[in-house]
Amino acid sequence: MNHNCAVCTTLWQEYANATHAHIAIEAKLEVAQLQHDQEAMQRLLVEAQRASDRRTQCRIRVAEHEQNTHALAAKQG
Repeated sequence: MNHNCAVCTTLWQEYANATHAHIAIEAKLEVAQLQHDQEAMQRLLVEAQRASDRRTQCRIRVAEHEQNTHALAAKQG
């Protein structure tokens, strides 16, 4: 992460938010499993997958930005 890059800061914050959301849903899913709440489990499984996908996409965006912006700058540097 380039601490002087506003895009890096934004992308990493989005990734952190997505990670926190994913962890929170996984925790709710675990509670639903312990309570044998099938309805909640079905709903939370879908939400967990969406949260996981969002987290993955955020991480990809970070990696692409770093590669396309900072790796190129380092090579040209």
